[in-house]
Amino acid sequence: RFVERRSSVYMFLDVKTPNYFDAVLVDSNTERSSLVVDLLADRGINVTAVVQTQDQLGRTDTPVKLVVFYASDVKAAKAEISKLSGDMPETAVLVLFDNSSDKVIHELLEAGAHIIVPMGLGSDRISVGAITAMSIAKRIADSESEKHKALEKLENMKFIGRAKNILMSRFNETEPEAHTRLQQMSMGRNEPIHEMAKQIVEAELLLS
Repeated sequence: RFVERRSSVYMFLDVKTPNYFDAVLVDSNTERSSLVVDLLADRGINVTAVVQTQDQLGRTDTPVKLVVFYASDVKAAKAEISKLSGDMPETAVLVLFDNSSDKVIHELLEAGAHIIVPMGLGSDRISVGAITAMSIAKRIADSESEKHKALEKLENMKFIGRAKNILMSRFNETEPEAHTRLQQMSMGRNEPIHEMAKQIVEAELLLS
């Protein structure tokens, strides 16, 4: 923190130390990798190890939180990124590549890349950023949708379980017999079994 004087006006400026991130670089081009390491260091990313394939990541001494993947060949990169996402799902994947076509960007994102950074001189980084942001938003939306479906399914199973308990008590039936009765009631009224179960539970609550 230091003070700068401008026309008798004192300005308090906070000078922040840049944040540094440890990462592992995956680059099959050994001649290029040293340049990439320096490039990343200038941007606050400290490369702790350089490997040529993602299979070598397991040989690093510390857990890998960020992988920087230089994609030279798109087909090979897609396969490696997909395997990396499966083997290390909690690891962030930043992909550097020279091809800035929308098709390639989508393919790399679908393979499991989290962020794409084009390296070509003619690359449109704003366009790439927009595509990446939309992909991340879709992943979040899909995740929320799956979460909602899972919670809804759990709630339905609870109603079915409670309804079967009610039928077992009322008709002195076993669990399989109560389940069969619930299925027959559901088919008789042409309603999903969980809806039928919900009606039984609500009716029981009104009568109790």
